[in-house]
Amino acid sequence: MYFEDLNSLISMGGHGPYVWGAYLLGFIVLGWNLVSPILHRKKTIAELRRQLRREGRL
Repeated sequence: MYFEDLNSLISMGGHGPYVWGAYLLGFIVLGWNLVSPILHRKKTIAELRRQLRREGRL
């Protein structure tokens, strides 16, 4: 599918908002899938450190 100019690529014959919205939502989900485990790991490590300090092991 070829487009004559950038405006026709963005509008996609009137379907542009749906197509680009789907791409945006997909990238948000992919980004969350990358960031979420990192945040969860940091939170878990902090909780374990607090627990070890309470028990006097650290």
